[in-house]
Amino acid sequence: MIKTIHNINVFLPSFRLLKFINSRLFIFPILLVFTFLMIAENNVLSQNDWKKERIKCPVCGAENTFYVPQQYKPSLNDDVLFQYVLFPYSEYQSIYSCSNCKYTALIDDFYSLDTAYKNKISQISYTGFALGKIKNYLNINITERLMMAELTYQSMNKDDEFWCMFYRICAYHFDKEDFHNDTQIYRQKALDLSLKMLQNPYYSEGREKEFMFIAGSMFDKLGNVDSAYFYIREASLRNYAGNARKKENVTSKERLLTQIIVKYSALLRKDKLNKISKK
Repeated sequence: MIKTIHNINVFLPSFRLLKFINSRLFIFPILLVFTFLMIAENNVLSQNDWKKERIKCPVCGAENTFYVPQQYKPSLNDDVLFQYVLFPYSEYQSIYSCSNCKYTALIDDFYSLDTAYKNKISQISYTGFALGKIKNYLNINITERLMMAELTYQSMNKDDEFWCMFYRICAYHFDKEDFHNDTQIYRQKALDLSLKMLQNPYYSEGREKEFMFIAGSMFDKLGNVDSAYFYIREASLRNYAGNARKKENVTSKERLLTQIIVKYSALLRKDKLNKISKK
């Protein structure tokens, strides 16, 4: 498994989250487009600026104080990019949890929640999580918040692509907290889904490069270097064309994937040569 030591700087222009629709916008696909565009252009970044804001829980209506990124200027190192975990979900503040009903989810699902799910979510039992009266959601470890969010999303109609992303987010944070067994379980789940989507034209048509990269990344993190090398190499031979079901900036995403894959391939080759030389 390769060790990452270099940094990639990313700049995303300042724009607000969905608190006021006209001026604050946080829609994940749009965020990705901006992320891909600015990574590809190699702009230099500063530290993230998070500010406390009062936000109503979309399930119970209780007001909570959450940290909201005011400027999208994530400094993403190789380890983040190689696991395909993008801002803001590489950050500790990015998983919200209501202090009243314990509804826990990714940032965007506090600003936009389908009313059809509210009744189902209100019946979720978060028993055993976030014990006691916890007003500051950051006092709940992010791994615990992610487990609570997993319960939330199990009651929602999320597709394979969402779960693949969610499991990569979980793996990244569980690894940072030294829960290595759980980390590998989440990586295996993300790997299985990436391979499944590769076989499904609904997801993979025009997007083989992306899912091959994810598979290669997860194989590497799981210690299967040969499979990692195979999928990363195959990904490098393809162009990202996108497909009709996903609105995005295809050119920027192709640039991002190519940039990551070129660097990842070089590190995999170096790692492989080092192992051969030691034999």
